Amino acid sequence: LKRMLRHLDPSRTIPSRVRHALDTLTEGLLVVDSRGVIVLANQSLAEVLGLPADALIGRKASAIEWAGPDGLTLAADQLPWQQALIEGQVQRNVPLGVTGANGERTSFRSNCSPILGPDGGQHGVLVSLQDVTELERKGVALQAAKEEADSANRAKSHFLANMSHEIRTPMNAILGFTEVLRRGTARSSEERAKHLEIIHSSGRHLLNVINDILDLSKVESGRLEAECIPFEPHRVADEVVRTLAVRAEEKSLPLSIEFA
Repeated sequence: LKRMLRHLDPSRTIPSRVRHALDTLTEGLLVVDSRGVIVLANQSLAEVLGLPADALIGRKASAIEWAGPDGLTLAADQLPWQQALIEGQVQRNVPLGVTGANGERTSFRSNCSPILGPDGGQHGVLVSLQDVTELERKGVALQAAKEEADSANRAKSHFLANMSHEIRTPMNAILGFTEVLRRGTARSSEERAKHLEIIHSSGRHLLNVINDILDLSKVESGRLEAECIPFEPHRVADEVVRTLAVRAEEKSLPLSIEFA
């Protein structure tokens, strides 16, 4: 093969044993001469392109619509084997893509090695094309899964931050009014009953918050169901004011609510 590549000539007949050896390779193999003309292509590459290997011989390699990692078609001077010819240097792990006859895109990792002739001049480039389509798909799927997990973690952190605030509010009301009752500063049985009602209401609210936290597992599994039920907004607002009344009183802040 090395001896043959030193005298690249599209008109030469490739020995059958060499052709058979190249066709057994799972990697795509392409040899272009100094003009960018294909002088050798193996069966693996031909199958991707949906053409017989012999049909590629004598064609310009740039006639195939090679694409970069962004999916855009590359110009002839952007192809890695052209860079190898210009620079005289090996081009390693250059991403390339091509759309086959079946319409499916195949992604390659290409390596291009200049071929030097007996006179030391560059006679062409040996191009190996490793199919990385499946790896690329897995990489995209992995990135999507990571982004989804990160989004879920952010939502969970936000949820728990809100829940910690929701827990502190009724707990402060429960502890505050309990302390008032312990000190015996309530002026009448009606006031004590009012304090007990606030403690009870705050405890009920705290239980609802805890149930919401436990429902987080339902959110993650997609089984949480929202319900649409009638309620009385003024009662909810009144409970909020009563729950926060102790904290407001401690800071000498007036807190009241009025309904039209």
